[in-house]
Amino acid sequence: MAEEAKKETKDSDQKVTAEVQTEAKAEAKAQAKAEAEIKTEAKTDGGFEIYRSQDDRYWFKLHGIAKIDAAFFVDDFEDEHQEFPSGTNIRALETSFNGGIGEDLSYSIVLGFETGTVTINDAFFTYSGFKDIEMSFGQIISPFCLENANSSKWIPFMERSLPVIAFRPCMGIGFNFTTWGKHYGFIFASSTVPHGQNRDTALIHHRSDKLTHTARAFYVPINEDNKVIQIGASGVYGNTNASFRDNGPNIDGRRFASRPEIKARNTPNTIDSGNSLLVDHYDEFAFELSGQRGPLVVGAEYLQAYIHRWFHPGLHFYGWHAQAAYVLTGESRIYKIKNGSYGQIIPRCPYGAFEIAARYSMANLNDEDIHGGKENNVTLSLSWYVNQNLLIMANYINASIDPTQALGDARNPAPNHRHLDIFGLRTQIVW
Repeated sequence: MAEEAKKETKDSDQKVTAEVQTEAKAEAKAQAKAEAEIKTEAKTDGGFEIYRSQDDRYWFKLHGIAKIDAAFFVDDFEDEHQEFPSGTNIRALETSFNGGIGEDLSYSIVLGFETGTVTINDAFFTYSGFKDIEMSFGQIISPFCLENANSSKWIPFMERSLPVIAFRPCMGIGFNFTTWGKHYGFIFASSTVPHGQNRDTALIHHRSDKLTHTARAFYVPINEDNKVIQIGASGVYGNTNASFRDNGPNIDGRRFASRPEIKARNTPNTIDSGNSLLVDHYDEFAFELSGQRGPLVVGAEYLQAYIHRWFHPGLHFYGWHAQAAYVLTGESRIYKIKNGSYGQIIPRCPYGAFEIAARYSMANLNDEDIHGGKENNVTLSLSWYVNQNLLIMANYINASIDPTQALGDARNPAPNHRHLDIFGLRTQIVW
């Protein structure tokens, strides 16, 4: 009896083992079949993208942009040393590397090529494991103001407006927190301003890096069917090094400066606070109002900066801009609630899409002992979106510039007033 019981137990164990092995083989076979069905594919529509079908966790995309500009200046000022030379310019040449390395983690690296050197324009990781929340770490762009949130690839003008160029903080290394819903968005960023050059203003030198904090909030009461109304505000707090070197002022920045909304190879700043402000810290604020109805987008922003200085009275700089853009062929811009921005126009017609736009902008960098200048610009634009990859744009800019130490004698800036008529052309390719 005992021997028979042992035999039955052994046979039962062997049967269970066989069943387990059969199930394991079936599972392995099913997994192999599923993996065979998940193929690696590639797309070349708007860049080069590699991904796995039926699995969006791992992907890689290579794309870029080239902007080729021509600028023609008509100047009523006779000083040959400060003339504005007409010319051509490779305004931007960038290559972007983006990818996903898991269900909730992605990365973005943007390399720019300027005058034979390679610059890192963006380099960050993004975690999106929570609903309607993203957190980015690396070299990030400050989320200050609406126009800065709009991609420079798709704004209806060749350059951003005067006050945005003058007041927006530099990119820095830090983190960015973003949350949004159907009718709101909030972005906070904290970063250190890196050593080197702010390509939109001037050289910035530091001892130790200091933190710059930026926040932007917006409310969108209407967001449906290409109809948008958006109200928002943003603020910046920046700390600098105002200590002295060799009994002289530390040439740190914050430097406030702008070109006349266009850039040839040698276009100087037309308004410029200089870099010896002896800044202890500064606060900036921006208030925005914008809307979209079908092919029409309108918007206005008011920006101001309060500069707190060592041994000198504080400064108040300010500016504003208002603009309207209309797509003649009826297309609408893509609105993105995540960062409250107006994006690309995708042509529906075989001959492309046409857009007209107008903007008025003003910036005042005169206060106390600083004669950084005051400028008023009127810009008209005509854009032809040949397809979603090719854009041809023409701008006319009427610039009125009143006393500025950037263009003459800082001790007696009054005679420096000048008037510029500027014509700009751009060919932009996105791949």
